[in-house]
Amino acid sequence: MFEILLGEMQVLQGDPGAGYSLLLDAARKSSDEALYDRAVDVALRARAGDAALRAAAAWRQAFPQSRKANQRVLQIQVALQRLRDAQYSLSQELRLAPEEDRGALMLSIPGLLNRAADKKLATQVTEQALTEWLNDPKLGPQAWTAVGQMRLQSQDLEGALQAAQQGLSLNPQRTEPLWLGIELARTQTQAQTWVSQNLALSDDPALHQGWARVMIELGQLEQAERTMTVRVQKNPKATSAWFVLGAIRQELKNPKGASEAWQRFLKETEAHPERKREREQALLGLAQLSLDDKQDDQATHWLSQVGDGDNAMRALSLRATILGRQGKVTEGRQLIATRPVRTVKQEQERTMAEVQYLRQFKQWQAAYDLLSVLVAKIDDDNDDLDYELAMAAEKVGKVQEMETLLRGIIERNPKYHHAYNALGFSLADRNVRLDEAKQLIIKSLEFAPDDPYITDSLGWVEFRLGRLPEAEAILRRAFEAKPDAEIAAHWGEVLWTLGQKNRALEVWRHGLKLGADNETLQDTLKRLGVKP
Repeated sequence: MFEILLGEMQVLQGDPGAGYSLLLDAARKSSDEALYDRAVDVALRARAGDAALRAAAAWRQAFPQSRKANQRVLQIQVALQRLRDAQYSLSQELRLAPEEDRGALMLSIPGLLNRAADKKLATQVTEQALTEWLNDPKLGPQAWTAVGQMRLQSQDLEGALQAAQQGLSLNPQRTEPLWLGIELARTQTQAQTWVSQNLALSDDPALHQGWARVMIELGQLEQAERTMTVRVQKNPKATSAWFVLGAIRQELKNPKGASEAWQRFLKETEAHPERKREREQALLGLAQLSLDDKQDDQATHWLSQVGDGDNAMRALSLRATILGRQGKVTEGRQLIATRPVRTVKQEQERTMAEVQYLRQFKQWQAAYDLLSVLVAKIDDDNDDLDYELAMAAEKVGKVQEMETLLRGIIERNPKYHHAYNALGFSLADRNVRLDEAKQLIIKSLEFAPDDPYITDSLGWVEFRLGRLPEAEAILRRAFEAKPDAEIAAHWGEVLWTLGQKNRALEVWRHGLKLGADNETLQDTLKRLGVKP
């Protein structure tokens, strides 16, 4: 007792080293787990990692079946990057854990080791610790998933996919290997193929929606639409699937299908007030579809059901659009501008909604003036707002200001790839400094290699440089990745210049279906004297 009291006094008096020694000695003499734990804590608070490890190791030696003692050893070994020593501790942790907890514990290993400096060694340690479970039909899927996650951390993508395949082969009903495959699918086409072939093995709605989200991220909307369609066919009560399906179909320019999906979602969630936010998003989607179809009364009907919450500003903007289309542009702007705000963030959101509204009705000077006031009110540099101001400046002929703003963003934030693309495209569109324009766009593609709009910029600068075959191939790839009216305008012009006029007309017709009011497409057709 005196040794414990003296040890605690030493800690309180600022000498944790002496206190640690006394407490550890007392723990050994009394075989008290709480004292071992206290000695470890004192050492850790003093940032004495080696001392903490000695205390934890002594604790584990005294109590070999103590899971807490082993956990302390394992955690400290990982923190000290002693991964080879951690292998035994990890194996012991799995053996000491209750059988019902073992699978979850396996899946937590990648999180435990994610700060390991030597990822390959951490992967080897994990595989060796899990060896006895890798062929177990019950725990093998979780074990292989943990191995796969570690291989992923060490950039062994092929090995990670092999681990997922091994895990699923042991028990096709387990979803963990498929989740690993979905994660790999973001960067690996083989994983995309494998997941799509095996997704039907599971009825887990979260898994199917997770797969659809990745397909959306990758721009593979048709695959995402098929996945969600199968999901709602199997389970018509899968409300979240209906919601996601509506968003996908809207993006695919399938307004009828999107409307059916969102209305089904609203029907299935009528008695679920906790789904208010999603319901309002579906209502906004339906309102936008109605506006696109020039059904203003129907749009008003949907908007009337949106409350004064998170979605209120978006609803207000759509109501303003209805006024603007009726020739009441000033009234529509006032509707947005007079909305009360309580915070600086809300004021910025209101201003940006007003700016977007002004752009919609080609009120370029008013949009520029409004953005200029907002940027001037903000003390710190704001890359996003400066970018918006640059785009507005270009619309009112202030090209030099636009360049200055974009170069300022690039200097402050070299990873802001939109600025490279905007500046490069502007130069190409004005047919000036084309070599610089191409380098800027290539730099932007380094950050977003699969972005179809930046690919479109590259195709356009190649066209300006007179490299027509290269431009055609690039723009075709961009349009295939993202059917869009503006990309259609550029691709069609290249085809027209190449003498492929029938193909150009076909592309332009497709573009008009995607966006008949697209300014770039309309200007292109007018300039070339074409009526597709």
